[in-house]
Parts: sequence; structure tokens; C-alpha cells
Amino acid sequence: MLKKDFIFSVARIRALESRLLSQAQVERMVSAKDAKEAFKILNDLDWAEFLGEAEKPEDFEHVLEAGLIEVKNLINSAVDYNGDFDFLWMFYDMHNVKVLIKNYLKGDDSDIRNILSGLGTVSADTMHRIIFEDQKIENFEFLLEFKEQLKKDFEENYDPEKIDLMIEDAFFSKIRPLAMKMKSPMMHRFYTRYIDMQNINSFLRRADFDKECNGFCYFVKGGDVKECVFKKSKNLEDFVSNIKCDRLREIIVREMKEGEIESFLRLENALDEFLFEELKSSKMEHIGPDAIFAFFWQKRRNAQIIRSIMVGKLSNIDEKQIRTWLKTPSLSL
Repeated sequence: MLKKDFIFSVARIRALESRLLSQAQVERMVSAKDAKEAFKILNDLDWAEFLGEAEKPEDFEHVLEAGLIEVKNLINSAVDYNGDFDFLWMFYDMHNVKVLIKNYLKGDDSDIRNILSGLGTVSADTMHRIIFEDQKIENFEFLLEFKEQLKKDFEENYDPEKIDLMIEDAFFSKIRPLAMKMKSPMMHRFYTRYIDMQNINSFLRRADFDKECNGFCYFVKGGDVKECVFKKSKNLEDFVSNIKCDRLREIIVREMKEGEIESFLRLENALDEFLFEELKSSKMEHIGPDAIFAFFWQKRRNAQIIRSIMVGKLSNIDEKQIRTWLKTPSLSL
């Protein structure tokens, strides 16, 4: 795949970047007196055209999903090769599998379509048939055998978080080779850091170094922080000292106090900001797939920010608390 294949696509993406969520717009939503007022602000944002018949603040998820589907369609129509960016949409397949598998393991086939995503490479209904009816679908045949492996583990350990990690490991074994076809160093770094972030967050939330088991339950392959670092760490300082990346060490140390993590929320946000920074090099690229990849992740983050604000407003959460959930909305040099 040649960088020149994306020249026209990048030009279109650059034009759309100016419509990404700004810090000032985020502040307007956070400062709104209630959920209804915050929801009205969407009329002034890039999401306005997706409001449709949505009248209530509780309808915000439909607006966000419609906006992301529009971005998906734009990206798919802007590239020459069908399926180029399927590795992006497989994140949503992964989300749907996590939700459906948990219901399958509990023997619950209730209607959960309202929490499934329409952004996957296959529809939510199709994924439901794969999980509950053993339907064979191209590229997802592995799920038929894999779900039985998950069922066995769940019956033995009853550990939903481990199930999530096992699903992520299985999907990243499909996602990373597809992304690597783009021959993009930025994408390679991004996915490597993403996997590190997932492993670190999961491990540190479970870590109990006073017990024989230090909290290690499952390892998603593909990151820079190797499995032995998690398995052999005897305490938090030991774990941190074995991480080779200086920046990762600094982030964790900043949240340590008396040998423990002081705030997991701050740690997760700091790690996510570190991950987001991996996309900055795309701002200097005028050809190639990096700008397209980074635009989608910015749009996805915009949706996450709006979701956090709306959930907070609908739950009457204090403004100050909502701000602790928020992240940088878009890239800057």
C-alpha cells in the first residue's frame, strides 16, 4: 500500500479537523446548569446534524452513534481498498462480543441491543447470532470455539475482568496484523501503547502484593511491557522499576503514595493522555493513512467526552467531579 493512495482522503480529513470538539465547547457543556441545557449545546457542535428526532437529553447516545457511523462511512468511502480500516471497526466488534459473551455465560438472552454498537464490521444482530446461535461468519469463525474456552474459564474462576482481557487478546491478534499492513510506525506505537495501558490498568487495579497472588490474571500480548514483568513483581516499586519506558514509569510514580496507587482514575487518565500523544505525529503528515487514523480516534474521544458530560448531568453529578473525567478533546502541535 502506497502513501499516495491516501492523498485525497487526507485533504478531506484536514478540512474536517477544524470541526472537532474544542476545549471552549467542552467547558460550555460542563458549565450548563442541567442535562437539558447541555444537550441543547449539541445544536452548536459538529453533532447537530445527527440530532434528528432526538428531543430528550437521554437520547444523546443515539446522536453520538450516528455521528461516529457517519465518520466510518466517510473513511470507508474515501479509501480505494475495501476493508482498509476494518481494524478500527473491530474495536466495536470487540465491545459487542464482551457484552454478548457475558450474557451467554450467564444464560441470559435478554434484549441488550441498546448497549450494543452499530459501528462494528458486522451488525450487532449478526454478532448476536454468532454468540447465541453458532452462526458461522467469515473472519469470526474463531469465536465459536473461543466462547467455549471462555465458558470453561468463567465456570472455574468466575472472573468477568479476565474474560474481558481474554477477548481483547483474541481480537488484538486479528486487529494488529490488519493495522500493520498500513506500514505506519505511528499506528504500531499506538497499538503497542494501547495494549500496555490495558495490561497496566488491569494489573494495578487487582494488585495485592501482600498475598501469594500479586493480582496478575491474564496478559494481552503485543505491548512493550512483557508478561514476566507482571508475573514476577513482588511489590509496586518492583513492578515500576522493571518498566523500561521512562515516561510510563514517571506516570505511575506520580500516582504512587506509600507503595500504593493513590488515584486509579488519575492514573488511567494520565496513561490515556500518553496514548493520545502518540497520534501527534499525524499532524505533520500530508500523505499516508496516519491522519485518517488519528482523526477517527479524535472523533471517538470527542464522543467519550460528550458521553461523560451527559451521564454526569443526567446523574446530577457536581461540575467539579465531571471535570475529573474529561480528557484533551483534540490534537495540537
